[in-house]
Amino acid sequence: MPKISVLMPVYNTKEEWLKEAVESILNQTYKDFEFIIIDDGSTNKGTIKVLDNIYKCDSRIRVIKMPKSGINIIRRHLFAEAKGEFCALMDSDDISLQNRFEKQIKFFEENPDISVVGSWFEMFPETKIIKHPIRPKYLDILKCCCIGNPTVMFKKADFEKYNLLYNLDYYCEDYELWSRTIKFLNFYNIPEVLLHYRWHGNNQSASPIVVDSSLKIQQNMLDFLTDDKELQHEISKLLNIIPAEQKNYNKSGLKRKILSILGKKLKFKIPPKIYIVKLMGGLGNQMFQYAFGKGLEKATGEKVIYDKSWFDVAKKNIVNYRGENSDGVVIRNYNLDIFNINIPFADKKQIETCKKYIHETKEFEYDKNLLKKHKSAIYKGYFQNEKYFKSICEDIKKDFTFPAIPNDDTSNINWLQKIKECENPVFIHLRRGDYVNLGWDLSADYYKRAVEYIKKYVNNPKFFIFGQDCEDFIKAEFNTDNFEIIGENNSKNGEDWKDISLMLECKHAIIANSTFSWWAAWLGRANEEGIVVAPTPFVNGKDSIICDNWVKIKR
Repeated sequence: MPKISVLMPVYNTKEEWLKEAVESILNQTYKDFEFIIIDDGSTNKGTIKVLDNIYKCDSRIRVIKMPKSGINIIRRHLFAEAKGEFCALMDSDDISLQNRFEKQIKFFEENPDISVVGSWFEMFPETKIIKHPIRPKYLDILKCCCIGNPTVMFKKADFEKYNLLYNLDYYCEDYELWSRTIKFLNFYNIPEVLLHYRWHGNNQSASPIVVDSSLKIQQNMLDFLTDDKELQHEISKLLNIIPAEQKNYNKSGLKRKILSILGKKLKFKIPPKIYIVKLMGGLGNQMFQYAFGKGLEKATGEKVIYDKSWFDVAKKNIVNYRGENSDGVVIRNYNLDIFNINIPFADKKQIETCKKYIHETKEFEYDKNLLKKHKSAIYKGYFQNEKYFKSICEDIKKDFTFPAIPNDDTSNINWLQKIKECENPVFIHLRRGDYVNLGWDLSADYYKRAVEYIKKYVNNPKFFIFGQDCEDFIKAEFNTDNFEIIGENNSKNGEDWKDISLMLECKHAIIANSTFSWWAAWLGRANEEGIVVAPTPFVNGKDSIICDNWVKIKR
């Protein structure tokens, strides 16, 4: 992994300016970096020419071309692509001094409490040195954006910890980001020039719309300090910024109030909100809980972490060789580690912090209030509804990419080949086992009606049967000429995910009242190309889990 990820957006930059900017990075005395350049749909031939050839001159350069998206989205993509411990910002028309990275890394090594390091910079061609405060605090940034964006290097992990991303609703995206970051992290400006800032009259910072956006940011920062408009006005006058509202009022005791507010608000960094989602149950339930957490992140802008302690506690209640507890429920293992996703887990201190507030869902119901901002809390439930993550479906599908079945797994490879050879493969999932113990298993009539429905609308269907204790059930109830029984071998081997991998390849689906086959249908071909049949009511008289485009058949 590189130590530094250099992040540079480009849009129609003059050819010679872009070359100078890139060369200033490649000539750094500190060499351990990757250089990520994202082109925001440039149409300038000189820009395109440079970008088409620049990656050839140094293996550390990576050029990504995107359709016109806007600077905020491009900066977010740059951050997502970064692999380094530190991120160094750079604009495509500026020039970094050769020792910039060396000095910033050295400062970080000597000052571990600092998360964001900028520097002074010199504007050119009109020579003017901008000297920002060395240790900018909240009031400094409230007064003006005293951080030179293209001079900044920051610790990527600290920004991930507090979910600090560019806000898509602001034009001066750097100022807005720093106005939130200062609440959590410590800043420092190295008191020497480490960058030459090109001033050409078309700089974004000169735009009137950016000025208006800056005033909005300042108002947000004032709102954070106090909702008292009189106090906001006094603070604005104190800092020589434009007040939001002019009023006549009694100034008696006002100074004391201001000092009290500033002392309380600015003495300590704000602890981040902690949202913890409790993981429990089988693979399907864990997938719903993870997806809910990602939906919660999207809706609130807060970082979500996960608690998997349930699995260790639940295993203590196993009473028989089948892995069941005294209620006849099979105790499952933590399974999300089959996916290539980085899941942050809560520690004991974080769980202790949040346990005062527990948001527990009503059984099998969608609660839109759960996606609103709350105090630090633990979210406990099954969250079995697509609405919790509807806005990020593509992200969830990408996260839930199942591993390929190994080539040496002859049995499953053979089943995979059989499924792919069929014109219309249909998976049927039977959830029996502990469902029989609990009285939750589905009747043979449901499966018969579902099979007849598929036969009515699908030419030459081939049915592949998955599930526990299914062979005798199928043979007793169906003509098995066009049935293939895969059964539960993967489940017995603790590799349930392989069943879903096979189900994903089926063009149609008959699911059980189980989150396991729900995900197999939702993620697979059936949801996009074919028919998904689901039992109604799905569970406990409720159907909210069933997608709108699926066929409901009475259980």
